[in-house]
Amino acid sequence: MKILKIISKSGCPKIILTLNERTLTFGEIAKLVGHTAIATERLKELRKNNIVQREVLQDERRTVKYSLTEKGIKVASALKILGNV
Repeated sequence: MKILKIISKSGCPKIILTLNERTLTFGEIAKLVGHTAIATERLKELRKNNIVQREVLQDERRTVKYSLTEKGIKVASALKILGNV
């Protein structure tokens, strides 16, 4: 039930389904959901529930990339099925 509560929040399905296709930076996720504060809050919840993982790249800009965990991939699959119903 906890997963349903999380994925029903604005922006979560879009973040999960897009991350299922490719990794994204924070800026890309903020553009995707339309607001920095929403992106911050959703990513915090998704990371806390082991759906999304964060990786800091060791480049000169210290780029942060987000991707799905194994659990996140399962959630994305379920969302795709629900979208086809």
